[in-house]
Amino acid sequence: MGFFDYAKAVRKFRDQEDVLETIRRMKQFDGFHLLRNSSLRTGARAGEMLPRANSQYIAWMTVCGGGYLFDTTLLSVEEEDPDLGLSFDTLADYNTPEARRELALPEGYFVIAVRNYGDPICLSAEDDRVYLWNMEEGEFETIWDCFYDFLGDETDTAIEIIGNGDMEPVPIKFRDEEEG
Repeated sequence: MGFFDYAKAVRKFRDQEDVLETIRRMKQFDGFHLLRNSSLRTGARAGEMLPRANSQYIAWMTVCGGGYLFDTTLLSVEEEDPDLGLSFDTLADYNTPEARRELALPEGYFVIAVRNYGDPICLSAEDDRVYLWNMEEGEFETIWDCFYDFLGDETDTAIEIIGNGDMEPVPIKFRDEEEG
């Protein structure tokens, strides 16, 4: 699929100013994340895996097939990205009975992302909110009202970390420059 296609994302969300602003901020710090391009088919496949449809998540998955959102891994539908020559963690990997036991995640939650330190980010079968599960404490630590709020917050937090000099660019984003 290759790298995230900003033009496609802007067309998709042209009427949603909050999402467009998040996409603009992501683009400003493009070297610090490794989001993948996607398709309508990928969005549909992700939606089929959910215990309850989440329209914002499914819409995002039609333009972003997962990857590294700064220091959080957005899980992918497909493991291999032949265009990038990389493998990614998948939704299926984190939503097995064994994975759920390992994460000590309560019933009714579906893992869509994982923080770099291992805590899962989930959707609920009950509502459209997004939940950060603190494995050590065995409780939900952060709850966002919707998927787009989660994306915006992740982006804002990453920009702050980058500004403090605590996050390095993703090397693959610069490999053509290094080879040229």
